[in-house]
Amino acid sequence: MDVYPWDALTRRIVEENGGCRVYVEEYLVPTQHPSAFIERIGGTDSHSTKIVISCKKTTLFRSRMVRSTPRKKLQRLLTGGTFLVALVGFVLFSYVAQRFVYQNTLSQAIQDNRKMGEAMVQLFEARFENMDLLPDSVLLQNFQTTCDNIDLPNSGFVCFVQANGDMVASPGLPPNTRFNLNEAQAQFINLDRDSRKNYSQAIQQGDFEGYYEYPEDAYSDIVVAIPITSEYHLMVHQNNAGLQATAGQNLSTFLLLGLIGAVLCGGLVFWLSRLIVTSYENELELKNDNMHAALQEIEAKNEFISAQQTEITDSIRYAQRIQESVMAQTHELDQLLPSYFLIDRPKDVVSGDFCWVGTLESKLIVAVGDCTGHGVPGAFMSLIANSWLERIINTEKISDPSVILEKLHRGICATLKQDSTQRPDGVDIAITVLDPEANSLTFSGAMSPVYLLIEGEIQEIATTKKPIGGSTIQDGATYKNHIYPLNEVETVYLSSDGYQDQFGGDQGRKYLKKNFRTLLQEISELSAKEQKQRLQDSYEAWTQNGAVAQVDDILILSFSLKPFWNRSGQQQISQPSEATRS
Repeated sequence: MDVYPWDALTRRIVEENGGCRVYVEEYLVPTQHPSAFIERIGGTDSHSTKIVISCKKTTLFRSRMVRSTPRKKLQRLLTGGTFLVALVGFVLFSYVAQRFVYQNTLSQAIQDNRKMGEAMVQLFEARFENMDLLPDSVLLQNFQTTCDNIDLPNSGFVCFVQANGDMVASPGLPPNTRFNLNEAQAQFINLDRDSRKNYSQAIQQGDFEGYYEYPEDAYSDIVVAIPITSEYHLMVHQNNAGLQATAGQNLSTFLLLGLIGAVLCGGLVFWLSRLIVTSYENELELKNDNMHAALQEIEAKNEFISAQQTEITDSIRYAQRIQESVMAQTHELDQLLPSYFLIDRPKDVVSGDFCWVGTLESKLIVAVGDCTGHGVPGAFMSLIANSWLERIINTEKISDPSVILEKLHRGICATLKQDSTQRPDGVDIAITVLDPEANSLTFSGAMSPVYLLIEGEIQEIATTKKPIGGSTIQDGATYKNHIYPLNEVETVYLSSDGYQDQFGGDQGRKYLKKNFRTLLQEISELSAKEQKQRLQDSYEAWTQNGAVAQVDDILILSFSLKPFWNRSGQQQISQPSEATRS
């Protein structure tokens, strides 16, 4: 039974809206039986939705929607906050109301006292035309009569005080009786003469109005003093305790109204918070529903894409098998090349780079081509180029590299109808022909050089700057042959440009041809196996072990000519009259 990796490689939030979050988890899909893995993790419940995005067979994505309802939590928070604010507000209101009510009651009592006192003074003035000329006995008798017959609210009363502080008339005061208020005050509250409020001074200075507050909560009445003559003042009293009782009744009414207001405000805030939370929750629910619908639509599309991908992948796999059956096989290279190495690293499943090896009579023909593009387009071009090479070499019996290239150019242009459409598709190719009988190595290239190791030095053999295909057909040979003695060349290196064009390194630049040539020089004295390993290690280091994506197909074929040296002048390769493709 296969073991599937259930732990997510990565997990991230792709959308967060209010209380709704969408998580995406990336899994590593087994290279074998990916459909079984997808089917196995496909089980979902009503609270999760699976999304499969199969850009490649190696990844699979699943999203899970997490839904939360903040209504109760938010309502509790708002309710508690409202209660706290209402409580603090009520306490502050009570304090302010108490001071306001008492001060208002006091001010009202002072105004009432003044109005009553002024009314009494007007009565006296109306009764007596000039009170200053009346005898004291008459005035005092009238003062006492007035005090005995006036009944004021809050146990209030009136009295008459002489300028020196002697009270000469008050309710129930016997005739011809007087006592000094300053002395009475000092004795009653046990104060020093310097610390008490002096009635006579207050009357004379005109600030005798309000109430008098003493230590240890000893209060006088609410008093207003109004001059009635130059010698006497009318003093209107209201009992302070009675005023406080009245103020307490008024305060109770205020507090009741404040409590009702706090309750109403709290209820209003709670209703508004419930309305806001409900609206928010409804909006969130609508968004969740829309997101669920979108996820279901994505899932349906992904299932369709997955089915298409499976079909495309199967087609590509089939194309790969066809390409592998047409291209040179390892066992055929082993038979024709005694000492060689091959690095074939397609960017995708199929490749636009190809290797062609074959024999014609006593000659060994080796070609490496790099077709336009990579993947499926490049693979199609490689099949076309391979088909024309088969025809030119095996059917037409041509072994001259320059002639092969010219005919290959004409054939591809005709196949792709490039004489009328000017399509840019083509092939960069290098062809080498080994002739042991003539002791010669002949090379010709179209936009693709060859590297030869001669006397321990890597030499780059120039190529014709004209591609195969992609241009108008021209009469006459346009590709140049380069001929070298076979026993002077130690090793041949044929390569596509994928290795040199690969980005990487610390600065993310191309590897470049000069660095590739330098690397070949460094490894030229090693065995074929060691050279291949060094090239692969250098590539991995350049791309930081795959951190930088591969940009093109890579193909490198190298073979040693030393095994052919001791056979120069002899028929080296024994073959039938028809060339053998490898």
